[in-house]
Amino acid sequence: MVSSHAIQWLPVDVEDTAPGTFQAVLTALKQPGAAVRLPTSDGLPWRLNGASAALLATWVNPETPVWTDLHWDSEPADWLQQTSSCSLVTEPCMARVAFIADPFRIPPLGQFHLGEDDLLERSTTLILQVPGFSIPTGRLREVSGRSLQSRPTGLPLHFWSDWDDQRRYLPLGIDVFFTCADTLVALPRGLQSH
Repeated sequence: MVSSHAIQWLPVDVEDTAPGTFQAVLTALKQPGAAVRLPTSDGLPWRLNGASAALLATWVNPETPVWTDLHWDSEPADWLQQTSSCSLVTEPCMARVAFIADPFRIPPLGQFHLGEDDLLERSTTLILQVPGFSIPTGRLREVSGRSLQSRPTGLPLHFWSDWDDQRRYLPLGIDVFFTCADTLVALPRGLQSH
């Protein structure tokens, strides 16, 4: 659960969902670890939180291959395909966007596409739902020394070692967007865990 007393919220003041989501993503990338609220919609299928739905509806289109841990015949997978007409792919390395509803079902990060030297934007963007966020105790910091303001909870232990392993490929790598309820926290490639 996201507790508002532990997180400094960054405002995003746009009424239309797609521009508001895009603005929220830019805000989150500029301030890694900052909690950003997203404009959300009602009536989403179970296992799909509002922040994940807003990101998926904004980023995914018929040309975006998506990998997910969901069963392909589940309500959230149906919602995603009806909303965006996207293709679901069988392997993480084939995806431009990956959506993980259960953090303990995430494959090793090395299985996702890290991009190409001349096409960094072809890397997989990972949307990872988590149970909540907490105030960090120095666990993460950017290479330049900037500390994250909030940390995702409920991740498998291998996530952080996988995250550190991908740093050797910089500037290649994946960007991760953690979501819980209507909240987004960005972890752009290049951040180092400690």
